Amino acid sequence: MRAPPACAKSAHVLIIVPPGATTPAEFARQLAAWRQSGEVSSALLLDQDQKKDPGFASLALLEFPSEGFYEQWNRDEASKLSAPLVAKRADVLTHGEVYPRDSNKSVFLVNTYKLLVPPERYNEFVQGYVLPNLLDQKAAHLLLRYTLYLEPGPSNEAQAVLVMEYRDSVAFSRRNAVRDALVNKLLATDPAWKKWDETQESIRQGLTRTLAAYIELPAPQLPDLPHYVSEYHVVGGLRILGSELKNAVEQLALGFQKFQPDAKVATSNIPSSEGGIAGLYYHLADVAPMGDDAKITDMMPFHDSFGYLPTEISVATGGYEKRGSLWAFAVVVSKDNPLNEISVDELERTFGAERSGGWRLANNDYLFTSQYARGPEANIRKWGQLGLHGQFADKEIKTFAYSAPGFAIYIERNWFHWSKKWNPNLQEYVEEKQAT
Repeated sequence: MRAPPACAKSAHVLIIVPPGATTPAEFARQLAAWRQSGEVSSALLLDQDQKKDPGFASLALLEFPSEGFYEQWNRDEASKLSAPLVAKRADVLTHGEVYPRDSNKSVFLVNTYKLLVPPERYNEFVQGYVLPNLLDQKAAHLLLRYTLYLEPGPSNEAQAVLVMEYRDSVAFSRRNAVRDALVNKLLATDPAWKKWDETQESIRQGLTRTLAAYIELPAPQLPDLPHYVSEYHVVGGLRILGSELKNAVEQLALGFQKFQPDAKVATSNIPSSEGGIAGLYYHLADVAPMGDDAKITDMMPFHDSFGYLPTEISVATGGYEKRGSLWAFAVVVSKDNPLNEISVDELERTFGAERSGGWRLANNDYLFTSQYARGPEANIRKWGQLGLHGQFADKEIKTFAYSAPGFAIYIERNWFHWSKKWNPNLQEYVEEKQAT
């Protein structure tokens, strides 16, 4: 079944503290609050890290899930930005990033340019001239992220902002050598690129070049949670191997050592959550962080090695973030649909299908059982089965679901008892950036 991209297109805002100005003390906390609310899907804060001629004192990059979220923020929240903060709407001309990454160790470089040609012409220049260099530095494992923003405005005032995140100081020091090698290659083999190179000074004018450092946003305010009190004195090594969970594992390890200074914690990040469990049964790790629910096939080798299943502890729910992290799923219907509520059992019968059984945890093992079998009579396929009347009563329920593996595994595990039998009318979808 073909998976169409999601319809919503993200919106972007740059918030700038001009050079020489003081960043408001509560600015980082305000960014964290917007991100925590879900109104902003991503917030990146940078502080200038050079003494001479920086282009800004601080720079925040905001991404909104959709135009509607931006409009709501612009109406209700933008007024909270007092001087010297300056907010500018921006479009993204090109973007790329890799995971996992720890931005605390990164070196950021932010370049600004004045456009000397119409935006359409500049976009052609970006795709034909700028992007090959960014992709090459990403392939060389130097760049972890790049985003080129265009600040709309009159043709004589439009500016572009290129944000580049290098893995660390070593990667940053290698960038010129990698770029020079690519330039020599393209000049010799790519006439179109060579023409762009010869005319670049008539297309853009360099304005500022600013080295910057990543600023970790404050943790959410959770005053109702009890303060942690350690119950044991931990001594010795603790090995953590698995997903870095968007830098959460490193922060958890540092927090743990504040309470247990005699514990020697070592963290190793890998791009696969499933590989974390392998670290356990190969005796390479004691803890395996995972971003998704473990599949039965992940747990079987562990069971074969030790005779029991690994202990699973949920430490966090999903967040409202962009690709690269998980989020809490939501169930929605059309705004014109009068449905007020739906139970988990009804959701299972709507999205699931008849099955001959399922898997049950018994004696520390997963065993297949007919206890979870059900026939087609239990399926919910019409809105009338959910209590709707009138024009909705006999209408078919058309199901849509995000097709990322982690989402599907969660539903199959918690609703279908590990069955893979879904409603045959299910329409899958993905984010625009995941489609081809």
